[in-house]
Amino acid sequence: MDLLVEEFDFSDKFAKELGRLDRDTQAAARKALALLQTNPGSKLLRLHTLSGFGRPTIWKIDIYSNKSYQITFEMTGMVAHLKRIATHAQIDRNPRG
Repeated sequence: MDLLVEEFDFSDKFAKELGRLDRDTQAAARKALALLQTNPGSKLLRLHTLSGFGRPTIWKIDIYSNKSYQITFEMTGMVAHLKRIATHAQIDRNPRG
């Protein structure tokens, strides 16, 4: 995957959702975001785009291997605009928040 992430931009929705999570999930999210910057092709992230949501493209990564929590974002250049951090079901219903 040729995705390069140099920095993150946290939406208000993302910040609120992150703040509501337990410490272990917050730590796992930080690790997933660090991995996105250093190795976006890692199979642990399962990085992929979502179809059917128009432009800009929505990207999604998994925080845990069981896919229980995910992060969505949109890219502008090398900036990942973080949209949501939520359960798989919540993301499927509304990936942009």
